[in-house]
Amino acid sequence: MTRQKAQRFGDLKPMKVALSENIRKASVIDLNRALADSIVLRDLYKKHHWQVSGPTFRELHLLFDEHEAQQGELIDQRC
Repeated sequence: MTRQKAQRFGDLKPMKVALSENIRKASVIDLNRALADSIVLRDLYKKHHWQVSGPTFRELHLLFDEHEAQQGELIDQRC
């Protein structure tokens, strides 16, 4: 099986689709922004997972851990 070389960030390969290059570039920018937002959200969940304290520690600790894992799955799907 031949492994394809990874495409460099910002490169846009010519494709035979019904969308113009400008539309494809705008879509790539929007998708990269959504991916970056998801990564930041995942990291914030993990940060708060470790910083929670008080009487609801256990519930919040588990909740943040669950949300961090779900966000991680979304990131894997987008990559």
